[in-house]
Amino acid sequence: MSDSSSPAMRLLSAVGFDNLNLLAQQDSEELHARLVLGNKEHQIFTKVPGEVVIAGWIENARQGRPPVGGAPVAAAPDNFAALAAAAPAAAAAPAVPLAPMTTPSGDPAPFDRSKMKTFEDINEGRTAVKPLSRNSINEEGEAAGPMRVNADEVVSRWVIRGVEHHAPIALWFKFLTALFARISFGVATVWMLYVLYERFTSELEPNEQPFPMAFVVFLGITIVLGIASLIIGASTRCRICGVPNLMSRRCIKNSKAHPWFPLGHVGGTAVHALIFRWFRCMYCGTPVQLRTKDMIYGKKRGG
Repeated sequence: MSDSSSPAMRLLSAVGFDNLNLLAQQDSEELHARLVLGNKEHQIFTKVPGEVVIAGWIENARQGRPPVGGAPVAAAPDNFAALAAAAPAAAAAPAVPLAPMTTPSGDPAPFDRSKMKTFEDINEGRTAVKPLSRNSINEEGEAAGPMRVNADEVVSRWVIRGVEHHAPIALWFKFLTALFARISFGVATVWMLYVLYERFTSELEPNEQPFPMAFVVFLGITIVLGIASLIIGASTRCRICGVPNLMSRRCIKNSKAHPWFPLGHVGGTAVHALIFRWFRCMYCGTPVQLRTKDMIYGKKRGG
């Protein structure tokens, strides 16, 4: 029998069933038992197929087909060796070699060692990389050259720095609301003390002295601003530490925060942000800038 025959054909031939007519007359149970004994001797299968598979071989043989489930043949030969020889061999796919990197002319691309830099080149400044600077984000900054700051140099507060905020305009209005709320609360407190002083020092009875209408209106505005400031303070959080930027807590503040005695840390942060367009988180000290991308890159909106 040819080596190209299937394991099923080789095992069937080894136990004496070398043609389709003989195989078609067998019982699946008895044939399975004989194949198990034959496989122990010839070691063709690791595990002999079950009776269901062998029953399929017998059914194929009765229909004139090979016992391995192949396609029907018009005139099936009697023996398995002829069936294996008649089966077309599978064409092996040709291996495609990997082409090396080439230039448009077809020659291999040369390796330019001049572009490699050593640690000595980097330490001595022999590199083509420009250092980053604050002014290198637009054409004017590139023309002006890099701006360097020494470790012991004090940077002016007018130099805008820090991470970009995702909604700088909204945050600017939030700082303005928080600042007005604190100022109005201080004015309302002083005004109320003055009104109470006038009532107690007046010769009229307290029930005969109504509160000034202007004070009542101003007190209502102060209450509205206070509620708005609380809502804004709870919803505005630092992008780094996650603590509210407009709500002061009883904890140690950062050494670089913006405290202002009359208005506290929140008021000082609001004043600093409104004037200099950047501020530091009072808890982690992270600088945040209030410039929009159009202001940063010098482009007009829609341009």
